[in-house]
Amino acid sequence: MTEKQTQEQPNIEDILTSMASLKGLSRGLDDSKKPSERLPLYLNLTDIISKNSGVDPKTIYEDIRVSPEEAIRYAEENKHSLAESSKELYNQNKENITNYVLNSMKKDVSEAEDASDAALKIYDYLALFLPEAPELTQPIADRYAQRNVEKQIGVSMNFSAKGNINVYRDWHEEMFYKKLVSSEYLKFEEDNEGNVKYNLDEEKIKDIMNDIERASVLFAVAKQKENRTPD
Repeated sequence: MTEKQTQEQPNIEDILTSMASLKGLSRGLDDSKKPSERLPLYLNLTDIISKNSGVDPKTIYEDIRVSPEEAIRYAEENKHSLAESSKELYNQNKENITNYVLNSMKKDVSEAEDASDAALKIYDYLALFLPEAPELTQPIADRYAQRNVEKQIGVSMNFSAKGNINVYRDWHEEMFYKKLVSSEYLKFEEDNEGNVKYNLDEEKIKDIMNDIERASVLFAVAKQKENRTPD
């Protein structure tokens, strides 16, 4: 192999970043509602796959633009292909990559204001492969509204308040993910004085890092956070 070929061969960090981008584009396409939302996703996806494969962008774009389902197929299959062809290289570097991700996540947890804030910071890393929050129904929205009224007027129970689903939807999802992440990825311990402390469950994260596709997402988020941090 020539020196030029060696220099052009992507390293594992580039591969993981590309895989994470493909996952994000797949999710974005699945969530998109309008053609205007899909066009930049199609173009971004075309660019990534073309760089990964060396295939002419026009050839890729002609297939991708047929439908969001076709574009998602391209994104997912290219991601799987990268994962399969890079497993050996990833395993050679897994310890360093895992430590890099853990250090980033532990830093976020240590800087959190409380366990709820820590859960949201961890959610940033896991968002692309956590289950969707359950649909917010009218009875649940009503219960949220009733709890707010109870707090505002200082009573134990209220049955009349009605909740607007559009108003409570984001809050509903945030509460769901806070509870999910806290229960799955934080460890709570009580010290001798009865104070409850929380820490990242590192073993759970290490389990995720055994899966190159999920690991790519955590690595990409950690890298983004590092790049946003002032020197």
